Amino acid sequence: MKQLIDFDKQFNEYMDAWAEKLLSDGKKPEEIESLIPQAYEDWSKEASKYFDGLSSDELCQMLSAYLDEEISVPDVLIEKIVSDKDCEKGVYNLFTQERSDNDKIMLMNVLVDMNSALPINDYISMLCYDENADLADAAAEALKYASGVATEKVLEIYEEERDTDTKEKLMYVLVYTEPKVEGLGSKLIELINETENKALIAGMMAFYGDDSCLNALKNAENAEGINYIDYVEICDAIEALGGETDRKREFDGDEYYEMIHSGGFDQ
Repeated sequence: MKQLIDFDKQFNEYMDAWAEKLLSDGKKPEEIESLIPQAYEDWSKEASKYFDGLSSDELCQMLSAYLDEEISVPDVLIEKIVSDKDCEKGVYNLFTQERSDNDKIMLMNVLVDMNSALPINDYISMLCYDENADLADAAAEALKYASGVATEKVLEIYEEERDTDTKEKLMYVLVYTEPKVEGLGSKLIELINETENKALIAGMMAFYGDDSCLNALKNAENAEGINYIDYVEICDAIEALGGETDRKREFDGDEYYEMIHSGGFDQ
């Protein structure tokens, strides 16, 4: 296997020398800054040649070695791997191994860039059952950009799920994925009625854009015991869907209202 090179260090040294030369040639700092994207492109073209001629297995071995040695994985290597469909299985195998959270998330991003459907079940499991919030969030983001097969599976699991917190995570994927999943309005209405996270679901309703959610939002707006944060998000959602709200409800004594209006909350 080829020697592991710290490409980040190499690039920084290259850029330092490049900028110093331009300064000595009389270039102004703002001129140099405008040339940075092209300089990076020129450097990366040369750097990527280091991995030319490597097979798919060898590229994945290099990726594994970088991860094991805790050297920053070169972008030029990732670009080579993403462009090689035969690397998909190798990257997935690395993803399924015991690794740090950062490595897991990086490998998930690579698989997303490869439009891989191999880890869909893993993502769903991480989203629903992983107590690590960072991994669960990364899984949700990965599912948003996965294939239509992922959407079908998420929707199927949502229909059977009874835990409200898990349903919220699954609904997040369904609402924000592309292309748009049709028929979520009734499910969003059911969810806002059962969840305590009214603001979360109201935001999803606003993004989803189904005005059949307006009545449920109006009911939530007028419900007893609603807090100020939820109220504001609900009112925003009503207006986003073409409804009207006077925002005249009083919230004196509400902890969130008092924090915001006393200057103790960063808006």
